Amino acid sequence: MKNSNECGYTLIMSTEIIGLSHLEREIIANVVRYNIRDFDYDMMQLETEAGQDLAGVSDRTAITILIAKLTAILRLANSMDKTHKSKLIDCRMAVREGQLVITTGYKGDLVEEKHPEIKWDITILKSGPLGGDQQIGSRIVEGEIDYLFFFTDPMTLQPHDTDVKALTRLAGVENIVFCCNRSTADHIITSPLFTDPTYERIHPDYTNYTQRFENKGIISEAVEQVKKRRNKSENNISK
Repeated sequence: MKNSNECGYTLIMSTEIIGLSHLEREIIANVVRYNIRDFDYDMMQLETEAGQDLAGVSDRTAITILIAKLTAILRLANSMDKTHKSKLIDCRMAVREGQLVITTGYKGDLVEEKHPEIKWDITILKSGPLGGDQQIGSRIVEGEIDYLFFFTDPMTLQPHDTDVKALTRLAGVENIVFCCNRSTADHIITSPLFTDPTYERIHPDYTNYTQRFENKGIISEAVEQVKKRRNKSENNISK
């Protein structure tokens, strides 16, 4: 149905629902409206006059934020519904410093779903804690990745922190473009080099490192040292 979100909004707003005030009904109607369309704080309009209290919430801005939160929860529920192909595969909730924090895992095709009109060439990897960081790292070493945009929450402990550090190190070793926050990403994608087809990053030469043991006979020296220690032990025993 075309514009089903607007139809749902109109249907709810034109129906008296026993037990709900006009403001409560308007909140529900807006949640339905923005369930399948982008939420716009600036375009949010409320028919209810400011000052009507809703469980201690009477400020129009606070009500708008409440609608946004309820919309996010509804979208999350829809994404986890198996009849919608269960886009999200995991959901965990926790209360931290008085705030409800919801974390989810997903199958990786949310970008394709957001813009189905675009033909995407996307390689979906594993989640980070399940080996996704190592998969990216191997592609960096093989020279298949030139840019790495890796955003993390600096206020949250990562369960795969050692993997993240290893990935960061590989990005430095191979000298690829690497960023882990929005500001750096903005500078990168607006740089003339980002769209310059002639630009090629400098590939570090690690020949001295990879050949540091060449012609040094490390194995033979180790074997000789073992033989010497063994002979010394046998001589001490015979005495």
